[in-house]
This record gives sequence, C-alpha cells and structure tokens, in this order.
Amino acid sequence: MNRSITLVFSGEAGQGLQTIEDFLVNAFSSTHYVFSCSDVMSRVRGGNNTVEIRVSDSPVSAYKEEIDVLFLLNDHAYSRMDKRITAQTVIVGESDYMNKDGITTEEINYKEYPFEEMAKEAGGKLFLNTVIFGFAAGMMDLKKDECNSLISQKFKEKGSKIIKQNQYAFDLGYKNGIDFVLEDEIAPVGDLKKTYKVLNGTQAVGIGCLGGGCNFISSYPMSPSTALLEFLANKGMEFDVFVEQAEDEIAALNMVIGAWYAGARGIATTSGGGFSLMEEAMSLAGITETPCVVHIAQRPGPATGLPTRTEQGDLFQAVNAGHGEYPKIVLAPGTLEDGVLMGQKAFYLADKYQVPVIVLTDQFYLESFGQMERFRLDDKSLSSFVNETNEDYKRYDLSQGPISPRGIPGYGKGLIKVDSDEHDEYGYITEDFDMRTTMHEKRLSKKERVLQDYFEPKYVGPEKYKNLIISWGSTFGVVKEYVDSIERGDTGFLSIKQLYPLSPDLKGYFDKAEKIIVIENNASGQLANLLKLELDVHVDKKILKYNGQPFSIEDVESRLKEVLK
Repeated sequence: MNRSITLVFSGEAGQGLQTIEDFLVNAFSSTHYVFSCSDVMSRVRGGNNTVEIRVSDSPVSAYKEEIDVLFLLNDHAYSRMDKRITAQTVIVGESDYMNKDGITTEEINYKEYPFEEMAKEAGGKLFLNTVIFGFAAGMMDLKKDECNSLISQKFKEKGSKIIKQNQYAFDLGYKNGIDFVLEDEIAPVGDLKKTYKVLNGTQAVGIGCLGGGCNFISSYPMSPSTALLEFLANKGMEFDVFVEQAEDEIAALNMVIGAWYAGARGIATTSGGGFSLMEEAMSLAGITETPCVVHIAQRPGPATGLPTRTEQGDLFQAVNAGHGEYPKIVLAPGTLEDGVLMGQKAFYLADKYQVPVIVLTDQFYLESFGQMERFRLDDKSLSSFVNETNEDYKRYDLSQGPISPRGIPGYGKGLIKVDSDEHDEYGYITEDFDMRTTMHEKRLSKKERVLQDYFEPKYVGPEKYKNLIISWGSTFGVVKEYVDSIERGDTGFLSIKQLYPLSPDLKGYFDKAEKIIVIENNASGQLANLLKLELDVHVDKKILKYNGQPFSIEDVESRLKEVLK
C-alpha cells in the first residue's frame, strides 16, 4: 500500500472537525499528497464524528482503517475507535479523556496534552480546533507562515481580532506539536499547488455542471445531495444559475423538465429516497423526449436507513427508474476528474440524445477531499442541439431517425407540442397501434446511438492478466491502491464509468480473464447482476460491503488475498 500517515480527529458536531480538516488538507496539499474523509452520525449533538486525513508521498484516495495518530476532542471521543487502534497507534488528548470509557492510559499509547487550557488562554473553548490544527502542523513540520496565511483567509470577514486570537491559538499548539516524535515521517514531495487543486466530490460534480452550461437547479434538500444544491446556489450570481428549492422532489424534477422544454439546462439533485418520488417525472421525460439531468447521491437504505453514511445501493433503481420502457444514461464518477467531466458531459448527452441522464455518486465520494490534477475543460459540451422551427414543425419527426430536431417555444415559427400520452409526429395524442409501435421503437433505438459517446472505462494493471477486478464509482481509489501495490503481475482492475447502457466492447476485457471479481458497496452485487443481464458476463466472486462504511484498504487487501490465493 501507499506509504502514508493516517491522522484521525474524533469529536462531536460543533467542535470544529470540519475546520481542522479544511486547514490541514490545504496545508498538507502544498507539499504532500493528501486525502481526507469523514464519518458523521445523524444526530445533531452527542454523537461521535471523525475526520481521517491520510498524508502520503504518492497520490492517495482511499480510506484506511488503522490509525497512526488519534486526536481526542472530548471525553467520549474514544467511543467506537477501539477496533481501529493498533499497538503502534498514538492517542493524544487531555489527561482525563479516557476515564469515561473505563480504559486506563497504561493500556494504550496515550500522550496527554492540555489542549483545553491552551484554548482558554487563546480566548475560550471555541479555539480548541485551532490549537489542535497547530499541534498537528507542528508534529508534521508544516510551515508556520503558510498555516497562518490559511487562518487569515479563513477568518478575514470576522476581523483582525479573531484572526490574531486564532493565530495565537495555533502557535500554542504548534509549540507542543514540534516536540512530538513520529515513528515514520513523510518527506515533502515538492510544490504541488501549481499542479493540483484541492476539492471534494461535490465540488467536482458542481464544476462539471457549470462547465456543461447548467443554468437551472430545482431540488428538495436531502443529505448528502444538498451540498450540490448549495454549491450551485453559491455560484448563481457568477454563472447565472437560477435556483429553486422545490416543495418536494416530485415538483423539483417536473420543474427541471419544464426548464429544458423552455431551452434551459437544468438539474435536480437528490438521494435515493427522493429519487423514488421523481420516477414518474423520469417517465414523462422519457416519452416526451425532453432532456433532463438528475444527480443521485446514494446513502444506505431502505427508507431513511443510515442518512449520513455511504452505500452503492441505488444502481438498479437508476437503471430501471420509472414505469414503462425508455432510454436513459447512467454515469458514475470514480475520481475527482471523472466528477468534473461527467458532470459536464451529462448536459451534453441529455441535450444531444434527448434523454434523461443520471449522475450516480455516494456520500463517501461527495464528502471526501483529495487532489485533482489541473486541466482545461473542453467547450464541446456547451454545444446546443436546439433547432429553429418552421410553421410545419414536427416535434417527433420520424424522417430524421431516432433523434428528431428539438425546438423550444419562441425560437422559430413552429408550435412546440409535447404530451405525456402517446403521440404522433406533431405531438398530438394518438391511440393508433401502429403509431404507438413506431414511436416506441424510435425512442428505444436511441440506446445504440448513445453508445457512440460512451464513457470509456479506466483500466489499471498489466496488459495480460488472469484475474480481473471490476468496480464502479467511489471504490476506484481503494482498488487502484491495492492493484498498484501488489507484486503479482497477473491481476488487473477495470473501473466502469458508464453503467448504462453498457457497451459490448467491455466484453473484450472480460474474455481475457480466467477469474472475474466485482467489488461493490451493496449487499447483492448490483453491477455484477447488471453485467450478467446486459452482457451475459459471469462474475466468479462478489466482494461486498454494506454496513454504511466505505471499503478500507485493509478490507480490500484481506478479502482479495483470500480470493486470489
């Protein structure tokens, strides 16, 4: 596995874990490879939340179970951490933080520091997170000037007094941290700021949406999808995005469909439960051949399930969404770059093929921070496929093949008629059986056209292999780290980015393998089942996890070691 140090910060909501994460990720990213993820309980107060930050000398984007240094922010922060503690783990906190859990400091490698006293010296308990930021920065030998600059940027709107207090709190922590001796140190790898940008999955998808010309979003808040609504709302003035918080998910997607009908490029963002309410509107988009984009941020179900955890349980829901048969596209980003490119191209594909496009993510992908190599977006995705209409305009003109020229009201002389009933070429309701068959086949035949813009999968490993590991979405980072680290040269890894429709070209990868293993964050192996259904590909082994946590590198290593032995 990658050579790294794993720092975990444990506390409850309101103690500033996100501030610590923001400071440290940005501070590390100047000279180190860094990845962070969080585990948040759904209760507002009293729960135990954690932030994990991995610092490495090579690119990293995976969750690690074992902890090198654990920071406790209160007297119940050790709760649920014991399974992640090893003999090498160093635990840092106040002298009395372990009493509540009935564990003596002699049983573990515990180092006591008066963090609360330092925070009070700086001005109060609110400065505890800055003290700990300073301690971790000193421990990892980060540059004080750059850290103080981050503090100034963070609190610039709160005035010079708050900035000075936080810088003082940072200095108090830093002085204690520089004396902390790490078993293993990660040397700086150079100036990475010019090459990489720090962001999370939500921001990646949001940037892609803006790059795809998104100018309308209508959604009803539902974690973890709400962050995309907030991101686009914050960019509304700068990028002319109209934002509507709908009264429910049913209204949200119908508004998006209406926006596309009028010539806008709209998106609805939701989670699995909210998408269930959108499925009737998905069918409406299907029969009216109106483009739309939906972002589904997966979390464990059924029902409310674990609303702040992660899972890949909604693939089949996305593929089979709505009643009746109609074409759609389902994309699943695995890297931050994927999020940008798929967020962008979703609008292009929806516009070009006049179909619903679903961008399928999950909590782990959206809320984890990493580094993305900077690149320039292609303007191709901004291409418009709207046509000026004539007086005899046929919305569903059959002479043009499966994709009829799409007009919008006010652009040309034609009347734009759409209807949720079956219709003829002009858009008028029909009950003619032959016309029904013709129109239905017209819509369904788009599936073959869509494959012309198919998202190629990402392959990692040797040209020739016996074993092929398959995954999708947020499991990319952890599987890639495993494949990159193993010494055996007979195992490859394929990350599938377009989950529907699946290209027959994928069979070329499967035909070369003696054993096919699928890794998924769900209980049934939904991608494995879809591969069998769509391509008649038999998967030999499913490695599944569905407790609400992402796969750790230890999970993948131990379970693949057993499968591949």
